[in-house]
Amino acid sequence: FGAFSASVEVGLLEYSTGNDGPMRLLQALLQRYCPPPETLTQQRADTGFAPLSQEAMILQIREINEARRQIALLFALLDGPVQPVGEISKLLQIIENDSIGTEQQQQQSGIESEKEMSTSSVLIN
Repeated sequence: FGAFSASVEVGLLEYSTGNDGPMRLLQALLQRYCPPPETLTQQRADTGFAPLSQEAMILQIREINEARRQIALLFALLDGPVQPVGEISKLLQIIENDSIGTEQQQQQSGIESEKEMSTSSVLIN
């Protein structure tokens, strides 16, 4: 972990002007690796790809939340004065809220799949 933390500190050299360097690096990483689902949907539409299915969107949100978690862990390794504690806390709250929403979407998707299966079994019989 020490080497990993040292890598983050080296990365912070580019963002070393002012006290907000860690915050700016955190925001840059989030923008690059954790786009909001609406942005992903718009990018797919702009490039002519079909929208993601609900299951694929849930998977995408999980991957984004995992990237958020890794970024939070990365910044948690920094020493006290440069560690953006407030931003890490906000990031963890976002992950938790998205996880709850994803679970609810999965449950809803499961209910709809069960309804479709029962409807199709009625049609088959």
